[in-house]
Amino acid sequence: MFMNRMKHTFDGGIRLVEAVCSSLTSERIDIDDFSRNLGIITHFECDFFCRYHLDDDRHDDYLPHFIYEARLHLEYLSSGDFLRFKEEVHVADVRSLVIELRKMYEKGASSFENDLLFAIGAAVSTCGIVVRQQALSGSGFHRESFSAVMTR
Repeated sequence: MFMNRMKHTFDGGIRLVEAVCSSLTSERIDIDDFSRNLGIITHFECDFFCRYHLDDDRHDDYLPHFIYEARLHLEYLSSGDFLRFKEEVHVADVRSLVIELRKMYEKGASSFENDLLFAIGAAVSTCGIVVRQQALSGSGFHRESFSAVMTR
């Protein structure tokens, strides 16, 4: 599966995210490949929390999509420390994390802040889950639930 040929929507990308997570946590891999693949996962996850990636119609409306993402980037750069409240989601895997965070995301206002909060929260939490699971994969430890923590 090539990342640039796939829709960066939840339905179009979650299987790729799961497959890459599985390979990262079950195989010995060098740090460069691990980092690149973790970047692919977090790229898709950030898109899962961007209003122009919620469905195919908005995703394919390229000019407003591009303008929105440029404004989102500027909002991020000017926001400083905008993450102030704490949400915890206890999950066992990345798919469960994304599903739980999307439920919370969909209840929030349609805003740059909401998109940024959940995109960054998903990416940071996913990195924690994948790194911990990769570290535990060679041992006899039980893969416990991990916490996703966001603050706003």
